Amino acid sequence: FPVTISAPANWSFTAVEDPTIRVTDLKVDQPLTSQIVEAYGVFKPLGGNKTIVVAQSIYGVDGTYRIVTQGEAEWDELYPLLTYQGALHVHDPLGRQKYVRFVERKWTESGSIDNLIRTIDVTYFEVESP
Repeated sequence: FPVTISAPANWSFTAVEDPTIRVTDLKVDQPLTSQIVEAYGVFKPLGGNKTIVVAQSIYGVDGTYRIVTQGEAEWDELYPLLTYQGALHVHDPLGRQKYVRFVERKWTESGSIDNLIRTIDVTYFEVESP
């Protein structure tokens, strides 16, 4: 019973260390919110008129997934994935694959009590392959 939302695009998420925690045919809302973070330091030398930026690594693509569930069956299917505290293998509709770690999960509930609609925002970091 796939979790569905209004903007279809099929994704799959699998817990690396517990493959029984898996959701396939999940639809992640568009547009995606993503960013690439760079490790850097900014220096403004006394007497200088320009800023100096010293950079190191550029990290993976981090961001937020938005998922909407309707009813308890969809929520119950998604919940173990939301609360998993490890690397997840993600496969998106374009065939791209990566590993992520969920770090923040927040949601709103609306609708009737017997058919709640939950809009979930999951913040993630791209992590190394385990």
